[in-house]
Amino acid sequence: MGLTCKQKMTAKNLAAKRSNGRKSRGAVTPAGKANSAAAKLVHGFYFQAGNGAMLALGEDPKQYAALLQSVVNNLHPRAGLESELVVQMVRTLWRIRRAEQMQDGLAVKRLRSGLKFDDQRPIRRAGI
Repeated sequence: MGLTCKQKMTAKNLAAKRSNGRKSRGAVTPAGKANSAAAKLVHGFYFQAGNGAMLALGEDPKQYAALLQSVVNNLHPRAGLESELVVQMVRTLWRIRRAEQMQDGLAVKRLRSGLKFDDQRPIRRAGI
């Protein structure tokens, strides 16, 4: 379930979206291309530039390294599959923490803007 209300699709909106979609050719200028390349950085889940996502999101790569070292010290994985599973486990834990921070930030933003939960209506999706 999304946290924002979904726009109602009318025939006029659909026609405008299709018309605009035919005009789009993607980013052309260097600034536009840089903006498109940074789009994955919005939440950092798929960003591929090493510690770049962490730094851009205000996270400390040293804290990630400390978490990884802590888990390795506690579990003592053997080389190979166990070691890879520990790394994947720490990456997943880090992303879960990131998602929780985003969720908390959104809740604070909503409270500051004066929205009440009674004012929010969940988005209904087909098949749910």
